[in-house]
Amino acid sequence: RFSRESASRQLLACRSPIGWIVAALLLPSTAAAASLRASSAALSELADVNIEVTQYKADRRCMGEAEMLGSGMSKKACKQACSKSEKCNFANLKDDQCMSLRTCDEMSDDPGCVTFYKTEIPSENPTLAPTMTIAGMEVYKVNMKCATGQPIFGNLGEDISPTRCQKICLETPNCSFAFYNDVRQCTSFETCDDVRQRRESIVWKKSAATTTTAPTMAPAEATVQVHQYAMNKKCLGEAEEVWSGSSKKACREECIQHENCNFANYEDGTCESFLTCDNLAADPGGLVLAKMEVPVVNPTLTPTASIPGMEVYKVNMKCATEPNFGDLGDGLSAQECQESCSSSSKCNFAFYDKGGRCTSFETCDQVRERRNTIVWRKIAVTTVAPTTAAPTTEAPTSAAPAEGTIQVHQYKDGKACVGKPEEVWSGISRNACKQKCLDAAGCKYANYDDSRCESFQSCDEVENSHDGVILYKTFVPASNPTLEPTASVPGMEVF
Repeated sequence: RFSRESASRQLLACRSPIGWIVAALLLPSTAAAASLRASSAALSELADVNIEVTQYKADRRCMGEAEMLGSGMSKKACKQACSKSEKCNFANLKDDQCMSLRTCDEMSDDPGCVTFYKTEIPSENPTLAPTMTIAGMEVYKVNMKCATGQPIFGNLGEDISPTRCQKICLETPNCSFAFYNDVRQCTSFETCDDVRQRRESIVWKKSAATTTTAPTMAPAEATVQVHQYAMNKKCLGEAEEVWSGSSKKACREECIQHENCNFANYEDGTCESFLTCDNLAADPGGLVLAKMEVPVVNPTLTPTASIPGMEVYKVNMKCATEPNFGDLGDGLSAQECQESCSSSSKCNFAFYDKGGRCTSFETCDQVRERRNTIVWRKIAVTTVAPTTAAPTTEAPTSAAPAEGTIQVHQYKDGKACVGKPEEVWSGISRNACKQKCLDAAGCKYANYDDSRCESFQSCDEVENSHDGVILYKTFVPASNPTLEPTASVPGMEVF
């Protein structure tokens, strides 16, 4: 038996939002308010982690010592019971009986049994605030999802920021609503009249100003991508083609390259392509992929878009050797890609796709077809040997410095330099961060993430940063430098 105070302490210790509410009812109002204020830091810390219980296997059972969580339970009730139990990392549910286990090293077939597992998922966007909107979009629903149609979840992008999700929806003609969840998945909906509850999520709607845009704009170009469509399912019917010994990534690539693949089943290294997928069947461990077009960042790759020192080598082709894709940067412009290659001693060829990914190659003797891409080749800047006059006896005071500009460009997307920054600026845009780095003598690299800019003199070690980007400062020679009369060398004179 507990007193009000001891019961409240127990509820507060479990760090449950429900516990906070009950504690506030049990304690006198002043004490409750003081406890809530004193523990606000714990609440904010809690918001960064989600405890989730997810279905693991169907018709399979975890083997080992189990404890009863309850009987007469639905799937939802079993999940909730596991999430609240410290001893439950896995759960078996069969005949409405829910059993918890600490481990699941061995499994056995058990028709009708469903297995769940518990995990802590860091929330990259713990609060999807209604204020996170951009021009042309407005908040429609919070902690809800659209229940209309059969969407391809993540068709606008996976592991992207809320801002990027809204921007892609704005650029996509058939996207009227953008659904975004706590796993950073962005999904388009044409209608959203019916909704259902989905915690840690938000739906934005294109505003009226956006929908009245004049239809004279050229249609946005797109890249063909393959995204996850359904888990523990498979398309029914006769497969168009079958590839064995394939990884999930290779299965996606095969589907992209083949016109007769709009859907693909993937399971245990086998990839099957289908033109349609009207009927789905349960398949524990199976995965259905779907092909679709996604608007691109840089829709036009013209063969004339080359900078001094680079020339177009191939169009709609890629070098056939195995590269480290995106090693020169992601989300770059065509010019930034060439500049990155130009400044890299190991880059002789720059491969660029319409998603803004830039990849270096040392050789490119063999190529293969790849739509909507371009390869530039680094060329040597040759000089014509002049007819020399007799050397002058007076050496010039100094050679004029090479002309050009100091610029800051994107270096790595989704990464951050590790170490103590030289300077930190908050509440600024990416362009303002570039300017800060330009102005600061000690800034060679800069991390930019969520309006925060950090400068570094070196960036020898990097780490993952979902929405972050690394910027770097470089000297770009001018295409037509001013030739001052003093810019002569011994053996040459101004004529």
